[in-house]
Amino acid sequence: RSGGLRRGAFLVREASRRSASLGRRLKITVGRRVFEGRTVGLGSRGELLVRGEDGRREKVTAGDVEYLDP
Repeated sequence: RSGGLRRGAFLVREASRRSASLGRRLKITVGRRVFEGRTVGLGSRGELLVRGEDGRREKVTAGDVEYLDP
């Protein structure tokens, strides 16, 4: 079982490293909540990690994402 966990962690690291959204500014809408931030990577379960304009790190598992930079 631990081999599967290591492989999963490797896959998340690789996906995060290769992500086209890494470092980009985003506007995220989750239900009625809208916030902006910058992508900092992927979490251990594949969730999008975003540093908000207030400096807090958020885990985004669902929602609409709009890129704010080219």
